[in-house]
Amino acid sequence: MCATRLNDIIQPNMTPLAAALVATLMLYAPGRVTAAPAQPITTQTKTAPKTLPELIELAMKEGQDSILPANMAEKLGYAHVDTLRKRLRYRQTITPDKEEHTFSVVIEKHADGTITPIDLNLSVGKGKLVHGIIDADLMYYRASLQGTLQKAYHNKGKEGDVESTEVSIISKKTKKQFAQELSFYLHIAPDLNLQFAK
Repeated sequence: MCATRLNDIIQPNMTPLAAALVATLMLYAPGRVTAAPAQPITTQTKTAPKTLPELIELAMKEGQDSILPANMAEKLGYAHVDTLRKRLRYRQTITPDKEEHTFSVVIEKHADGTITPIDLNLSVGKGKLVHGIIDADLMYYRASLQGTLQKAYHNKGKEGDVESTEVSIISKKTKKQFAQELSFYLHIAPDLNLQFAK
C-alpha cells in the first residue's frame, strides 16, 4: 500500500476506526478507492427503529452509499464482485462501549433505478492511529434480512499486516456476540438517543 495514497485518503476529521476501515478496504482492493472518506455530518430520525424491518427500512432510505470490494465480499460469501450497500454508522466517540458500530444493507440495483435489499452486513470494533500506523480490531458479520447469522470473521492487526480469520457461526460465543450487536442497534442506541454519522 502506498503511504502517500493512504495519507491522501485519510482525512483529519475521520475517526481512527473509520481510517482503519478505509485502510482495510484498500488492502482488499489495491490500486483503487471504492468509497469516499467519511464526512462529519449526522442524521437523526424522528422515531428510532425498534425492529429489524424498521432498521432495514431506515438504512434503505437514509443510509450512505457504500461499496464492499470484491475480495472482501468474497470472504463474506458473496460473488467476487464489488457489492453495493446502504450503511448506517455510530462513531466510537459516542458509543458507551467506545467501539464503532456499522449496520449495512447489501442491495441490488435494477435497470429502472430501483433497489432491492439482499441481506445484511454488520461490523463492530476499535481502531487507532499509532505513530501514523493504523491498528484495528474488528468483527464482521453477514446475516439474512430476517437476522439469521450466515458468516463471521475477525480482522486484527496493523496496517500492512492484518490477520483475517473466519469465525464459527455455530459457536455459542459468536451467536451471543451477534445477538448483542443487533441489540445495540435496536435497543441500546435508541434508548441513548445516539446519532448516526455519515
